[in-house]
Amino acid sequence: MGLADGYMLGHAAVGHVIRRAGLFEAANVPFMMQNTGGNITRAFVVHMAAAFDRATLHHVTGSNLWEEDVVRPAFEVIDGHVAVPEKPGLGMALDRDGLERLKAATPEPAPKALIRIQCENGPNTFARPPLSRHPHLQPNMVPTVGEGYDLRVNQDYWFDDGSKEFNELWAITEQRAVSR
Repeated sequence: MGLADGYMLGHAAVGHVIRRAGLFEAANVPFMMQNTGGNITRAFVVHMAAAFDRATLHHVTGSNLWEEDVVRPAFEVIDGHVAVPEKPGLGMALDRDGLERLKAATPEPAPKALIRIQCENGPNTFARPPLSRHPHLQPNMVPTVGEGYDLRVNQDYWFDDGSKEFNELWAITEQRAVSR
């Protein structure tokens, strides 16, 4: 129907992708997949993209953001493309020594910070990371604004600056998000 130039399937289950891929092929519409993870995720997305005729838009995995991974070989991206591995399985092997080293590592603690969501013509919402701790903050809803909002939203982090306001909000957000 010409409603979009292409579509994104974000973190969709495999069966959902397969069904949608058939629809996109029938409609001759390109699509892309967004599945965040490491090189195992990248390999999986590369294999799926190779299997679907209309999976021609830039796919997103976020694996290039990882400092290191526990599978080898790492994928080489050349001019925005990754070759489909031809080895059995996903075309990679588990680096067991790397896995044991990372399992034994102690992660650095996250800095003390609040997520600040600034809604155009609306309140600021403060919550502790991660947002998944706050089931009432649904993707299609900003508190006190309502569902189906069509406003500009900015999100950043407010790092502990020792202020009275930060400390008050930090205490409140242990239980719930706050809008002001």
